[in-house]
Formats: sequence, C-alpha cells, structure tokens
Amino acid sequence: MKKLRIKIKPKAPFASELNSDTFFGHICWGIKYLYSEDELTKFLKRYYEESETKPLIISSGFPMIDDEELYPKPVLRPLNKEEEDCLSKYFNGEKIIFYSALKTLKKQSFISRKILEELKNNLSYHNLYKCVFEGNYCPVNFLKKPEKCKSSKRDCSYFTKNKCDFIKSISSESNIFHNTINRLTNTVEEKGGFYSTKNTFYEESVRIWIYIYYDDFEIEKIKEIFNFISISGFGKDKSTGKGYFDFEIEENVIIPKSDNPDAFIVLSNYYPKKDDFQNAQYDIFTKIGKLGGDFANLKSIPHFKKPLLFIRPGSTIKPYNFKDFYGDIVRNVHTDERIIQYGITIPLFVRVLWG
Repeated sequence: MKKLRIKIKPKAPFASELNSDTFFGHICWGIKYLYSEDELTKFLKRYYEESETKPLIISSGFPMIDDEELYPKPVLRPLNKEEEDCLSKYFNGEKIIFYSALKTLKKQSFISRKILEELKNNLSYHNLYKCVFEGNYCPVNFLKKPEKCKSSKRDCSYFTKNKCDFIKSISSESNIFHNTINRLTNTVEEKGGFYSTKNTFYEESVRIWIYIYYDDFEIEKIKEIFNFISISGFGKDKSTGKGYFDFEIEENVIIPKSDNPDAFIVLSNYYPKKDDFQNAQYDIFTKIGKLGGDFANLKSIPHFKKPLLFIRPGSTIKPYNFKDFYGDIVRNVHTDERIIQYGITIPLFVRVLWG
C-alpha cells in the first residue's frame, strides 16, 4: 500500500480527540457529500472483504515539534529489579531522587522519532530511560536534548520541578462554560442548563501529523476530502468554530521500522481480530461512538453506538504475521445496520525485549 503523511496546522481549538475512527467518519461523510452515496457504499464494501489491502487506512493524530514527529509512548514490560538497580547507579544510589525521576518518565505521553529510530531494534523501558539518564535525551517526550541545555540528570529542571527554558509546550486544555436557554421563559434551564466542554488549544508552532496507507484510492480525492474536513471542521462543536485547520500532504514517506521486527506499536484506535496477535502489552478503553453527518440530525434513532473495547495507541503487539494493517471494521454497533465503527490500525514495526 502507498503511504503518505498529512501535516495539520490547527487554526482553532479542538473539542474532540484526534482519533483515527473520527477521521475515518469524516472521510466517509466527505465521500458522500463530495461525490455520491453510491460511491460511499462501494468504498465501505471493500472493507467487508477479506483482502490484503483496503482503500484507505488511517492513524490517529499526534503532535510534531520543530518538524519532528512524536509517537505515542510504547506500552512495554515494566522494569524488573535488576534493571532498576542498574538505572539507579546514574544517581549514585540516591533512591528518592531516582524514583522521582522514574515517576516523571513514566508520565510522558509521547516519544520522539529520533529516539525511536535509535531503539527500534532493541526497545525496552530500560534502554529508553537509559538514554535520558545518560544525558542524550530530554525527559520531556524523549526529545533530543538541546545543545544549549547543560543540565545533568541530577539537576534537570524537569526532574526538580523547576522552570525550564527549553521545554516546549504542545497544547493546553480549557473548560468552556455554556448555558442552555429555555426559549419560552428566556432563562437558564434548572437541570442541565449550565455545563462545560473541554477544548484543546495547540501552540502556534505545533503541527499534528497522521499517516494514511491507501490502495486503489486517488490521492486527489484524499486532498479534496481533507480540504472539505478542514473548512467544515473536525469533531464536536464545528458549528461554533472548533476543529478548523490548514494541511499539507507529503507522499512516499518513510516510516521507522526495525531491521528484524517481532512486534508493532499501535498507531490507531485498534479493534483486533481473533487471529491478529499472540502476545501484547496494551492499554484498553471503552469507546461509545457518537453519530455524525446525516445521522446526527435524525431524531428517530439513538445518537450513540454500542460500547466497544479498544486497544489504545502506543500498545505493543506481537503478531502472528506481518502486514500493512491489523484490526477490523465493526458492524452491528447500532440499531441501524448501515452504521459501523472503524477499528483498523496502522502498525509501526519494532523489536521489543519481552522477557
């Protein structure tokens, strides 16, 4: 399958997470609105067939800082006692400082492309944290340490909770409060009349990247569909100005890959097939999908799908075999049989130290 990367520049706050299944839903509605319902039906029919390719596979969205991709931090085997003792030597055996630093690293959500390229053939928490404690990488999202930063591991501002001039923020979250007005009384409803929504504001310099694998799908259509999404808005609260963005497309991208992989990092919300994998380190979450497009305006059907258990991006999966995608489109998730749930992931192949 051909590969491309879409780089998104947010122009407004986002009220929805940049999930792969939400992107896929927007793509489906884009096909219907820009082309025809018949073309959407043909597009979706390809996903129900057992095939080594699909028309289009998409990752979730992740941030870029200084044009460097950040990937979801891998879920790996916890450190054992021997590995902890080995890492604590970088702090001269001062256990309190060491465990405080370790706790800070465990909280990170992302991992930089540079360190992933370095560790893709030997990935473990021990090797990842060692890169930081040796002073080569910053503890914040495991980015390459800035040349101007002279801090050692012991006096690193991030470990000591002090202000650091080199840390670049990705985004901030804010609760926006709303009133529901009763149009008859012109007053706020007593029950549920006052509520808040969470909005994510991305820093001006931050970009969001997503990968798309595609086969038998024209790249010009991908451009047209994403142009449609960019001006109509992504996710919730589009009508109030949320989710607008600019974008650019890069073709023939090179994705990090181990020379001798035995696992993959999940890059999308993943609903696995029965025979997808033999071992895994993973996080799971429950997804209750909300209807969009034409379905969102129908009062005759429920506006939410049935709950489904998904594997979260960053999980590491040991598959039975290696291919371009894993997972499935889930059907029968709603009383209306036309409604489906996207659960296919793009894999990032690595070699993991399991034992």
